[in-house]
Amino acid sequence: IIQVSEIEKKAALENYLKGETAYNNNLINESIIHFKKALDNVKVPAFYLALGNSYYLTNEYDLALDNYQRCIELSETNSDKKSRIDALGGIGNIYGIKSSYETALDYYKQALKLAQEIGFDSGIANALGSIGNIYSINGEIDDAVSHLLRAIEIHKKIGNVRMAAIFTRVLASIYLNQGDIAKSLEMNKTSLPIFREIKDRYSEANCLADIGLVYLANNEPGKAIEWLERALKIHQELSDKKGEANQLSNLAMAYRKKGKGGGAIKLLKQSLQIQKEIGYKLGEAGVLGNIGILYMDKGDHKNAFKYLEEALKTQESIGDKSCVSLQESPRLPGTLY
Repeated sequence: IIQVSEIEKKAALENYLKGETAYNNNLINESIIHFKKALDNVKVPAFYLALGNSYYLTNEYDLALDNYQRCIELSETNSDKKSRIDALGGIGNIYGIKSSYETALDYYKQALKLAQEIGFDSGIANALGSIGNIYSINGEIDDAVSHLLRAIEIHKKIGNVRMAAIFTRVLASIYLNQGDIAKSLEMNKTSLPIFREIKDRYSEANCLADIGLVYLANNEPGKAIEWLERALKIHQELSDKKGEANQLSNLAMAYRKKGKGGGAIKLLKQSLQIQKEIGYKLGEAGVLGNIGILYMDKGDHKNAFKYLEEALKTQESIGDKSCVSLQESPRLPGTLY
């Protein structure tokens, strides 16, 4: 902090600490107010990073991106390389949400290179895990697992239980996709109490949902609905739109497995509206395809063709080459940083 009075420094720090407390207690809108006040007094990379992280959690991605970029620009003359690394990771997360995976990967690799240069273990682990997450989305499973295991190992070594648990969740999803239901369930149930203990409600909700998806994969839709509804409630309480959209889609799949196709379509249309609002094209394509297939189940071929065609067009618009299939909502990169 330079060229400001001691009074301004003190006011900025007080507001920053208030924002940090609010953020850690999941009071994100309150944290935004305090971080903005801190920046009114003093402009430093860490304050822009904190504000960007808050906007990320309220799904205001353009505002998050703007603050991450301001953090990076200011860090070039400020020497705050750690904030720069985390901002690069935040930008990577946003491009991941927007399905621009190659761009996301580029930002994560920039973060990894800089973190390695300065020996920033937390930054190294975050970048490795985030790169592993993108590899898992791209189907490069061996590379994904190796990166995630290295990330988990580093975070455990430095005592960052939250990030170790988050990347364990990502690894559990890979095992689920590989058909190892028991291992996936065990890993998720190991992570859940950690999130509860540190009061990370966002991660708690995601972990509850992951357990629900394990039960769904194991052909236990009743148990899946129970866990997914608990996840949905928390996402709604937190005003986490992308989480809410995902759980609505996942619940729809569980409803379908229980033979409740009509209720499933209703849930998917709610999810579709949110996916469009937040601009998550891959999620939108998946939901459109699932609606189409559910109409096919009902014998309504006109609506089925309409939604399936729209799903394919949406997939093509983002360069996604996978086939439309009835499945749980695709994994989001999430707040990995």
